[in-house]
Amino acid sequence: MGKCGEGYCQICGEYKVLSFEHVPPRGAYNDTPVAAIPMPIDSVASLASELDGPPIPGYVSNKGSGTCTLCTDCNNFTGGSYGGYFVDAVKQIYQAVYSKKISVVFKDNRLQIPLHDIVPARILKQIIAMFASIYSSSGKLFAEDHRELSDYLLSLDAQGWAGEHAFFMYFQKSGYARLISNVYVTKEEPSEELLCKIDSAINTGSNTISEFAFGFLGYIWARGDSIAIVKSSSYRFLDITDWRKEQEKRDLILSLPSLTTFPPQLPMTYAL
Repeated sequence: MGKCGEGYCQICGEYKVLSFEHVPPRGAYNDTPVAAIPMPIDSVASLASELDGPPIPGYVSNKGSGTCTLCTDCNNFTGGSYGGYFVDAVKQIYQAVYSKKISVVFKDNRLQIPLHDIVPARILKQIIAMFASIYSSSGKLFAEDHRELSDYLLSLDAQGWAGEHAFFMYFQKSGYARLISNVYVTKEEPSEELLCKIDSAINTGSNTISEFAFGFLGYIWARGDSIAIVKSSSYRFLDITDWRKEQEKRDLILSLPSLTTFPPQLPMTYAL
């Protein structure tokens, strides 16, 4: 059965042998041990007290960041179909920012990063696959709540989905890795007042935001009314939703806001 055992796959929804899914892919600088600390956000006040108190129990993954939430078939399909394109783009970004051999323009707290011969649609699908892997929604699967996105992932030629979904990207210049799934936000910027209400913080409805950041890149997935909230943010995240239409190789310049993540782990909150 493998070390992950059996369970329901987040993408196809079937009960199968599960495999360890690197999130992000191992080739995207995710091949060293990582320490993880669960940081619940059902109450900002209680989380703040936990951070000031005794250490929160965590765990170490020697494989890198990842989860046992995808079946072997879906893991192999998404990794083989999209993972390589994603890794290539991430490596280009890393080389551009840190090698100093490529011209990167920093203006108005944004990085202008040139990329060459990338396939935007395949990169977007890998990002959605990562959100599927880390999905958490009151015990329900990604495949149950968002079948339209599962079908999109499982079809190489699919160029879109039903329903309101938007995806965004930013550069994580420093800070903590971030894994946030399904936070309900009703204001232009997440507020302590809102998120201190336990019944309002996590919501399985359509108007939610998820955020994932690791290494030097961060991604946001917004649904329903939350799309307008992200688009109106002062951080001006890069909207990559329309990458779904771009199936051929091309050159482009990413314009990414440069942000620092920090606890408490609330979506769209960054150090000044």
